[in-house]
Amino acid sequence: MKSPGLISTELWRRIGEGDAHAMKTLYQESYQHLYVYGFRMLADQDKVKDCLQELFCELWINRNQNTQVLNVIAYLKICVRNKLLKVIAADKNTILLDADLENPDLMTHSYEQLLIESQHSLLQKQRLHHALDSLTNSQREIIRMKFFEELSYQEISLLLDITLRTVYNHLHAALVILRGNFKR
Repeated sequence: MKSPGLISTELWRRIGEGDAHAMKTLYQESYQHLYVYGFRMLADQDKVKDCLQELFCELWINRNQNTQVLNVIAYLKICVRNKLLKVIAADKNTILLDADLENPDLMTHSYEQLLIESQHSLLQKQRLHHALDSLTNSQREIIRMKFFEELSYQEISLLLDITLRTVYNHLHAALVILRGNFKR
């Protein structure tokens, strides 16, 4: 497979003229590179794959409108980055892995390393869900309001009709339990 940095502007021009073989070549030569780039930004295989599929479909559909590009792979990376930033903004529960996308060390990670990191992230999420299940209903509710809805202690106190001291006590107890579950 040719290095994605060598994707030519001639290939890009041929795509603009409707050459389906050129589009297939672009897809084959850049997909893996763009996938790794996208996965470093968002550790969700399905969302990254969807983003790439959408990008290549849009490139083909809008091929007549494609502008002249001097560095095709850089242009595609910018497109992937912009698409993923929209996905992340739409899904606040998504974890942004690395905001420094121009770091040259990004491409040194193998696909297997990225999968291992994704598995580790999944295990952490499972541990968090298990830890949250060990809390009482009121502790879970206060954690949700404080950290997910970003309410103040006073707002929580008013909404739950409990004293401010009770909010502090429940939150403290919940955090102690959560920390204990993650130390294991």
